[in-house]
Amino acid sequence: MKIGDLVKFVPDENSLVINDVIDQRHIGTILGFDAYRTPKGCEAPIIKVLWNTGSPGWILQSRVELIQHASR
Repeated sequence: MKIGDLVKFVPDENSLVINDVIDQRHIGTILGFDAYRTPKGCEAPIIKVLWNTGSPGWILQSRVELIQHASR
């Protein structure tokens, strides 16, 4: 994955509703990369995505799948 790639997020049943709001994120464009660090020192890759909702947000890379590479 790289910046500009199109990704898809399919929330599972447990994450579909957050604070009584239905998660509307489905498709987005990758804006950046980082790593989530836990207090115990573990790291997991995260990506910043501009979602179809018009809002950017961070998500674990393992929770999305690549739809299309950005055109060169």
